[in-house]
Amino acid sequence: MVARSKPSRSRFHPGVKDNSRVRVRGKGDHSGYEPGDLFIVVTVNPHPYFRRDGLDILLDLPISLYEALLGTRVEVPTLDGKVMLTVPPGTSSGSKLRIKGRGIKRGNEQGDQFCVIKIVVPKHLSDGRTGVYS
Repeated sequence: MVARSKPSRSRFHPGVKDNSRVRVRGKGDHSGYEPGDLFIVVTVNPHPYFRRDGLDILLDLPISLYEALLGTRVEVPTLDGKVMLTVPPGTSSGSKLRIKGRGIKRGNEQGDQFCVIKIVVPKHLSDGRTGVYS
């Protein structure tokens, strides 16, 4: 095998997985009468806050203890833009709230986005607030 470098453009389908092998017909080695196929192993860089699980997207969503106890509405980023998400009262840390149809689309399949609740406990409480929590 001889390694050669030649610029080439290729398009990948949305939702291609990390370490997927993609074939580009006719762009490989010319060892016979017709050029062979080029195989590319795709590396997908991690996103700063989205994670992927199959066709689903996961997002850690930090909320305060107060918001978890009483419930709230939070603006949440998705792959298609921001949406408002209702966090119900009494939500526990680690709960997953689903946003239907906001995951990866591949062919006829569509994933969802799951917001994983992470309750952020304040490090310092004012004197007035310590009595509320005790």
